[in-house]
Amino acid sequence: MQRFSVQGVVRGGQVVLSPRLDLPDGITVTVTDGARDDAEWKLKVLTALKRLDLLDDPDWDATIKAERVANLALLMRELDRLEAERAQNAKSK
Repeated sequence: MQRFSVQGVVRGGQVVLSPRLDLPDGITVTVTDGARDDAEWKLKVLTALKRLDLLDDPDWDATIKAERVANLALLMRELDRLEAERAQNAKSK
């Protein structure tokens, strides 16, 4: 079964998705609350992130999110430093 992560709004008794999914007529779709606690999915995510140490962590998703936020902050600071360095180099030419 393939999963799609999209949101929808009910209009006229039907769920209208955004972005629109181009699925063939007659296909069966299961709508869930979006919780992804399924063990297979968790294993795939943690394997891709090379963080199998979090398999037994009940808050693994919060840990991953916190790490992503911290890494993004580091990358943004490094980008600012590089842009300032480039501007300084352009002035000294």
